[in-house]
Amino acid sequence: MPIIIIVIAELFGGSLWFSANGAADKLVSIWGLSTTDLGYLTAAVQFGFILGTLPISLTSFTDRHKASLIFLSPA
Repeated sequence: MPIIIIVIAELFGGSLWFSANGAADKLVSIWGLSTTDLGYLTAAVQFGFILGTLPISLTSFTDRHKASLIFLSPA
């Protein structure tokens, strides 16, 4: 049972990496983006995720603080 929960969590967590692609049609029509712009937007989301999580993982911040407090912090 735990492996099923982990797989589902990975699926939902990984899908956020491509959230810009999920809204691509709307972004193209509203913002007038090109396919290159969509690629940059997707890369920016992924790069932002890495920049946000890398310091947390390198400093073991999550080992010293409750996860609920980390997720509730404004950034």
